[in-house]
Amino acid sequence: MSTTEDFKKIVKDVRAKSFKPVYLLHGEEAFFIDRVAEEIERNALEEHERDFNLTVLYGKDSDPDQVKDACLRFPMMAERQVVVLREAQTWRIDAFDKLESYFKNPTPTTVLVMLYKHKKADGRKAWLKDVAKKGVVFTSDKLKDDKLPEWIAKYVQFQKRRIGQKEAVLLAEHLGSDLGKLTKEVEKLCIVTEEGGTITADLIQRNVGISKEYNVFELQNAIGNRDHLKAQTIAHYFAQDPKDHPLVLTLGLLNSYFTKLMVVHASAGLGQIFLEYLKKLNALVEHPAFYNTLTTNCTTQVLYNAQDAIGSDRFRYNWRLFLSGYTPEYLYMVGSLDERLPMQTIMDKGLVNSRAQDVSDAATFSRMIRDGVPNPDAAKIE
Repeated sequence: MSTTEDFKKIVKDVRAKSFKPVYLLHGEEAFFIDRVAEEIERNALEEHERDFNLTVLYGKDSDPDQVKDACLRFPMMAERQVVVLREAQTWRIDAFDKLESYFKNPTPTTVLVMLYKHKKADGRKAWLKDVAKKGVVFTSDKLKDDKLPEWIAKYVQFQKRRIGQKEAVLLAEHLGSDLGKLTKEVEKLCIVTEEGGTITADLIQRNVGISKEYNVFELQNAIGNRDHLKAQTIAHYFAQDPKDHPLVLTLGLLNSYFTKLMVVHASAGLGQIFLEYLKKLNALVEHPAFYNTLTTNCTTQVLYNAQDAIGSDRFRYNWRLFLSGYTPEYLYMVGSLDERLPMQTIMDKGLVNSRAQDVSDAATFSRMIRDGVPNPDAAKIE
């Protein structure tokens, strides 16, 4: 499941008073981690129980023995106690090994919540697998920029309001991917919008300070449409009010916009090759073709499709295509690999065997095995 789906499930269970003895909340997006922790603190204990049954420790100021001692205590005049370990990411990763015996047999009357922010814990560790068996391991991934408008729309819907696609995009483009900041602004808009009402561009302009006509989103559209007059008008508007439209923020958003354009242009040839593959696969239904180990194989077919798709003589016949162990060397020669790095370095970084074994059960397996692999498109952009 996705981060948001996992988040909803945990919150639903917590509000139903269904608790696990151990929670590991880790990942790059702090917003979901903080929200889950708040939900547990709010629902696991009544307000009058918190003075004696809520213990908050910080990674920089505590060690595994202190956490374990706190977890082994019994609740006082309450059904359970809650122990919260904040800044757990400041511990050395092997420090959690000292809690392994506790993770295997946690105290049933204790709810231990560990907040491990801004990065992921090592999934290969035995202690993490023990936490997953006895409790909950929640991975909080950052939302991609293109998913932000959808998230805003769903959050507004959760607040029993409505918002249009253009308004959601406007908020996402202006406020960025900081979900904490984004949520505060959306909640502010929901307060001034009656239940069942619609958050409009005028409402956003009055309460968030984003003009429906003069904003980065419209500036990007003007640049993309080559509307010089409108682009210069918006730029002049920004210059008149640098406090609400800081140059650094505007340049950052425009850089992100142009980076996306470069990625689209750089990958256009790959899309054409993929379509050529589909075209030839469909043709095989009507006209079957023979496979030839030497001249018509998995490697040479890539060459044929690339030539047909992009009409370029960049990919020419070479003996390295027929001895496929040398094909990576050929691709390096024609500039299809990251030429900033030596060939051997690319080969070493492209070996994904160990990563594939470590994350074989992950929902994001395809993306995770590519982490750290040199990207030729990124080289072109830089």
